[in-house]
Amino acid sequence: MRIALGETKKVAVPADAVMDIRVPADWGQAANELRCTVVDSSGRNEDLRSSDVKKTESVNGKDWMTVWTFSAAPIGDVTVGCKDPESKIAAAHPDAFVRVVPRGVLPVPAQR
Repeated sequence: MRIALGETKKVAVPADAVMDIRVPADWGQAANELRCTVVDSSGRNEDLRSSDVKKTESVNGKDWMTVWTFSAAPIGDVTVGCKDPESKIAAAHPDAFVRVVPRGVLPVPAQR
């Protein structure tokens, strides 16, 4: 799911997944200025986790960096939004957006 900076979107949370909020790796240190929120359907804020070492992954020839990770109950949607309070990213990247992607979706074991 693509979400433009300053906007919010509902994101479905699959079962057995952790969700990553990723940004283009070329944002570099400016990505640390992002302020993101994740709110579940009852209005409760989800805890965002970050690490000093940002994981980078190549998708379709472009490098993406994970800046936040969260988990939520797979009972519907969460609303995700990220802001650039200092406008550092928007100034250098006019078409700025983040991606919210599931990680670690486990296959359902076969029933016997």
